[in-house]
Amino acid sequence: MTVYPSSLAAGNVVGLQNEQYAVSAGVLAQKNVIIGTFDESTFTSITENVPIRVYSAEDVGGKTGYGFMLHRLAKAALKPGRVETWIIPQLEGGSDPATAAGEFDFSASADVQAGTLYVYIAGDLVRVSVSESDTADDIGDALETAINNDDDLPVTASNAAGVVTITSKSGGDWGNDITLAIGNQNDPYIAVYPSGVACTVTAMTGGSGVPDIQDALDALGTGDSQNEEFFTNLIHGYGADTTTLNAISTYNGIGNDLVGNYKKEIARPFRSLVGDVTAGSAGLTAALAFAELRRESDRTNGKFPAPGSYNHPQEIAAQVLGAMGVLHSTYPQVGMIDQILDGVWPGVSADRWTNDYDNRDLAVKGGLCTSLAKNGVLTMQNVDTFFRPTTIPPASNFFRQMKNISIAQNVLYNWKQNFESVKWKGIYIVEDVTEVTDAVAKLKARDIETVKDDVIALIDAFVGLGWIYQGDWSKTQFTVQLRSGLTGFDIYCPLIPSGEGGIFNTLIGMDTSIAILLGGE
Repeated sequence: MTVYPSSLAAGNVVGLQNEQYAVSAGVLAQKNVIIGTFDESTFTSITENVPIRVYSAEDVGGKTGYGFMLHRLAKAALKPGRVETWIIPQLEGGSDPATAAGEFDFSASADVQAGTLYVYIAGDLVRVSVSESDTADDIGDALETAINNDDDLPVTASNAAGVVTITSKSGGDWGNDITLAIGNQNDPYIAVYPSGVACTVTAMTGGSGVPDIQDALDALGTGDSQNEEFFTNLIHGYGADTTTLNAISTYNGIGNDLVGNYKKEIARPFRSLVGDVTAGSAGLTAALAFAELRRESDRTNGKFPAPGSYNHPQEIAAQVLGAMGVLHSTYPQVGMIDQILDGVWPGVSADRWTNDYDNRDLAVKGGLCTSLAKNGVLTMQNVDTFFRPTTIPPASNFFRQMKNISIAQNVLYNWKQNFESVKWKGIYIVEDVTEVTDAVAKLKARDIETVKDDVIALIDAFVGLGWIYQGDWSKTQFTVQLRSGLTGFDIYCPLIPSGEGGIFNTLIGMDTSIAILLGGE
């Protein structure tokens, strides 16, 4: 007899099949949330501080405004590839946030020759054709048109007699980090002009105002529902604003404590980054001083320097987090060393303090991320948090490497998945499950040894996936204790994560004598 969904006759049918409740571990899919501002004048129906699922940078532009903060961050974050992505639109900071502006001030001689101007806006190239005998006003008009016709750019342009005023689309501090430059078709740092044309560039200034990111964080959930959707990477456009970083750090959980997203009932931590393009040794000094202030408690945020880069620092940070999201959706145990930052200008050599190994080593020890230009391409090196408290030796600082946070996300996720599975729902506790002889009753009987079996199986799974260095030590050190009143189990399981191999210290010996080949000494 078979009872189909379309069957009508009464009947009480029941079947039984053998099922194996196997312990396994799977890689947690990374998930990005992007917090930033939008085009408030156009998208008046948006309710701020409400998460929205998005599917591409174009989708974000269509929902929040092309060239505005959220769109620019999404373009950068999704450039390395797609992971599940959400945005949280916020109103621009302050009651009346100021908008940054800069200028291109052109001059033209009487014998201007035809050519092309290569204008860079936040690292994006804008080509402007110059015709023979063009005036400064003609050139300004051409640049105004070229900029305003490119919706993806973060600025608008307005020409008046050859003085082109550039205005950030997004208000607030964000606009001050939009670089303006005249370069050539391959390099924004070397200016090339058509004959007879010159230009004075005034940097973007005057932007002020940062939204309260706490409102967006609360939109991710509060109480035991914090980070309910389990976002693994938080991207924002507010830079190294101390209030912003404090709010992110506190929400995620400060120090080496079971608070925030690290609370036992939650166990859904994320990580975040800010960018930094300050050039030269002064950039290193300032970044180290900033990191020093955050060393004791901030295990969430990090600063990624790309000294002298013309890209927007928060777009650089967004791409780093986006690349981590893609790689760690498959290999959470792998670090980011030598991962390429696509389209990020590395800055001129003289500005890059990261060129020197001792500087990079000093930066990592000081709580900073590092980058390195190789053959003109900017690559990631160590990607770390600020966390390096005096109470934890560097060799034991699990929270320093963001790669380790990916491992933590996966271990916590799989541990919860296992002990929230059907196998562990509705159980009852006995001293020895082998003494339960009734077949049905045995299905939900659990004892300490049953728990230990699953812990060992989880350790083996973590070893098999390369998340932990080895499992034998963990198997000898973990404990399972029965709670008084027979209400459950207390488990302690120490794990050593797999390392981030980035150092190969080799000494090659050379000797021109061939005596050793001839049997000599």
